[in-house]
Amino acid sequence: MLRQALLSLDMDLDLVIDDLTEIITAAIREAENSTVEKLEQEIRRLNKKKEDVLNAFLSDRISLEEMKMLSERCERQLNALKEQHCSTSDALAPGTNESIREHLHSFLSCRTESGIFCKSVLNKIEIMPEGRAELSLNHLPQKWYFQF
Repeated sequence: MLRQALLSLDMDLDLVIDDLTEIITAAIREAENSTVEKLEQEIRRLNKKKEDVLNAFLSDRISLEEMKMLSERCERQLNALKEQHCSTSDALAPGTNESIREHLHSFLSCRTESGIFCKSVLNKIEIMPEGRAELSLNHLPQKWYFQF
């Protein structure tokens, strides 16, 4: 029933897909930027910690062995973060937009079943005792009636 109702809508599918793709890629880029910022903040924190360890050694608050141990641990963590930072790219992987477009097209043209999509589009289905069903979609005033 939902498929019939959606397919009966007159909409510019390409325009809807273009807009949704833009929104999704912007959200992906924002999430990537947030991750990069967190990594950079953690790298700065570890560099400061390394500096504090050196200062503690120079002021005789820790021994040489403790300084070496703490410095090596900070260096290992820094290397891991720097490697992760390098692998995190600001650009989307090639073909990401096309992949998003394909998925959206299959959802909107009802070729792929999606519980999330159906829940966000479907307002209600009311089954009547006389063997009829009334279907309504979110944000649309129309109703569709089906006879069983």
